[in-house]
Amino acid sequence: MDDIELLEKNRVYTKKRSIFTGNGSEIEAWHYIPNHARNGEDIISVAFTGFNTILDDYDPFAINFVKGGFEIYVMSSRGHMGSTGTPSLKLSKDDSMGVFKKMAKVYERICVVGSSLGGTVSLRPALESDCVGAICLVCVPDVLSVEKYWEYFEGDRDLNFRFSPEDRDSVGKEIENEPPLTTQLDDVEITKPVLVMYAGNDVIVPLADSERLLNALEGLAVDEGMVESENFWEEGHKMQDTNRVSSSMLDFFNRHIVYP
Repeated sequence: MDDIELLEKNRVYTKKRSIFTGNGSEIEAWHYIPNHARNGEDIISVAFTGFNTILDDYDPFAINFVKGGFEIYVMSSRGHMGSTGTPSLKLSKDDSMGVFKKMAKVYERICVVGSSLGGTVSLRPALESDCVGAICLVCVPDVLSVEKYWEYFEGDRDLNFRFSPEDRDSVGKEIENEPPLTTQLDDVEITKPVLVMYAGNDVIVPLADSERLLNALEGLAVDEGMVESENFWEEGHKMQDTNRVSSSMLDFFNRHIVYP
């Protein structure tokens, strides 16, 4: 991973453009660094975003992490923003594991945020990576719906990319064939704390999906919990209540990463 471009610097944080290479693609991230470290502690967080993310939209969320003393990388997905490669659920899971392996060489304590499909592609790699200490899932689907995703993507006027017909067909087939996320945990030893967050107004991920995830984690994760807000999202699947979302995550991570 290399910081290759300074995007912004102020008295609170420094924001850089970073690239993770490997697995035949380059994955773009915004890297937010607190200008004042917390007691010399080296704490890192990684946010895996959904397929339609504009990274700057995560500024308020990331800045709250920085103010809490955390470095944070907000990751794009392959084929989005400045990331290369073909959009793919399977390859994005490989990318997630590659990111954790690279970060493990630099950081000792890592916490992971998976939002929407970002949670789908990062949960299992995070559970299997020794360097990851705690995980938050925000409106992550258990069962994927091709119809819901295409309807949402096509109605999003701010969407910064469009699937080519070939990519749409290939990703659509992956979504159709993707088993429920809960069944993908059957053979994974879950020893990490996981927080499940959902929104009452989410048009893509119903409450039942979050409840199934929480049920799958109960009795297995070191600690698990659920936080609900009617206003997490605006327009059905975009983060809006960033203060409450990030505050809940920081409380959870501080409890398990900073003071385990």
